[in-house]
Amino acid sequence: MTADAAFAALSFALQDIVPPCDGDPRFILEPREISRSELWHLSITKCRGCPVRKLCAAYGDAARPEAGIWAGKTYGPGARRRQPKDPNPAATPAALTNQEYPCPLTSTS
Repeated sequence: MTADAAFAALSFALQDIVPPCDGDPRFILEPREISRSELWHLSITKCRGCPVRKLCAAYGDAARPEAGIWAGKTYGPGARRRQPKDPNPAATPAALTNQEYPCPLTSTS
């Protein structure tokens, strides 16, 4: 999925859903501005149960934005060293499907 398509799908879903990160300024920080422990805390308390986590992860993986936290991860310079280790890999989102949040811009129907 391209970054544009992933962003469109995420934006479409956010029309009806307010994610737990909404209004939290920590989610727009650059990777160097947040500690690994704080990133871990946010990924557990806010991202893990988020209804748009898969879409957020798809956008983060496709666009690799230099700032912000996307589904509990950061992508900017030095971010690879800072990713929290997930003790429950089964909870990591699977591949994104359009059946969960169909987007008219990316739908093939």
